[in-house]
Amino acid sequence: MFTKGHDKIGGRKKGTQNKTSTEIRKNATIMLQSQLDVLKEKLPKLNDADYIKAIALLFKHVLPAQKQIETDTITHPVNFQVEIIDRLTQVSDKDIDAAIMESTQ
Repeated sequence: MFTKGHDKIGGRKKGTQNKTSTEIRKNATIMLQSQLDVLKEKLPKLNDADYIKAIALLFKHVLPAQKQIETDTITHPVNFQVEIIDRLTQVSDKDIDAAIMESTQ
């Protein structure tokens, strides 16, 4: 029976990835690599807003997720990030597309 303060016995060591997640990532990478030529052909044909969304989605899966690590108690302004996100949720995709098209003309 487990008692409080008892050491962990068995299971994965800290930092070891789950086998299923590793296999899924490996297969997804192989699948995406086989689609590179298709992506190179289709991405430039998208309108500006859809192109930006597609690139953002791809980066999300290619780059490792970043975590905020605080080393010192330095006060940095962080409200600007929340304000931008809040404003973008109030704007429709149609309005974003229109603004992008207007700025590129």
